Amino acid sequence: MNTTRTFTKFAKAAENCRYKNDFQYDLVQCEKAYQMGGKMRIEAECWLNLFESLEADDIHSYVRYQYRPGDLDPFRKKPEKVKTP
Repeated sequence: MNTTRTFTKFAKAAENCRYKNDFQYDLVQCEKAYQMGGKMRIEAECWLNLFESLEADDIHSYVRYQYRPGDLDPFRKKPEKVKTP
């Protein structure tokens, strides 16, 4: 799968949105995580699958009304704390 072309398509859907540059940066980070493997790849793959299921207008609406910088960036996520008994 050519993730670069796919993530570029998603970035184009966010043109004329306030957070366009942040969204594009997050997509680059997501692509890096996808190449790494492990939990980061799984998270990046989830975003990839979600955006692939959406039309460009839906992605644009998401970025315009719901997205906030860092939402997609797996490197900004804090590790989940494991509860110990």
